Amino acid sequence: MADFSELQPYIERWGLVTAAERLQLRVDMNLDDLQEFYDAVSPHLQALIEHLNQHPINEIPESDKPLAYMALALCEVDDAIHMWKASNLEYISDPVSWRTKKTYSDYQ
Repeated sequence: MADFSELQPYIERWGLVTAAERLQLRVDMNLDDLQEFYDAVSPHLQALIEHLNQHPINEIPESDKPLAYMALALCEVDDAIHMWKASNLEYISDPVSWRTKKTYSDYQ
């Protein structure tokens, strides 16, 4: 089993269940903190994926779900770090107020 213990502070902070929770955390953080998270976790992304791929996505053990959510968070902060150079864009509507679709046909 892979050892991700050095990532525990990031798992605890970023292993949030919903995209809305992870988005709110991203928006609330400054770019330096996002960069620290990204720099700490991104070198482990391949190992994280390999570890999580041992199970079908709908059968990831509860103990590994925070790892999976943290990996999603890493992807979700990538644009903020590499494209926007900001945790949020001021010229768009507040993404925290966006409704997340649960199925393809939501909001029709």
